[in-house]
Amino acid sequence: MKAQARFVLADPRRRSSRCEEALAACNLEIAALRSEGLTRGLSIAGAEQLFTLGFALEQMLRDCADLERCVQELARPSPLDGAGEG
Repeated sequence: MKAQARFVLADPRRRSSRCEEALAACNLEIAALRSEGLTRGLSIAGAEQLFTLGFALEQMLRDCADLERCVQELARPSPLDGAGEG
């Protein structure tokens, strides 16, 4: 639980790089499984699930990066925020 709290409170750039590192590690493991021929024993459905998981994780990482960008844009003060005051 404490590790999760640290992750949530961490600097977004650091959090994003940790996610990228985790995805890269996952991709390396899948590549190692493939190069060792260990995926050949999977059923078609099992292979589909494995590669679908990899695709889904990559898409989720892109979506999170896009969401982070949108949040940062919305968090910036608008030049119009101070207009009309004074």
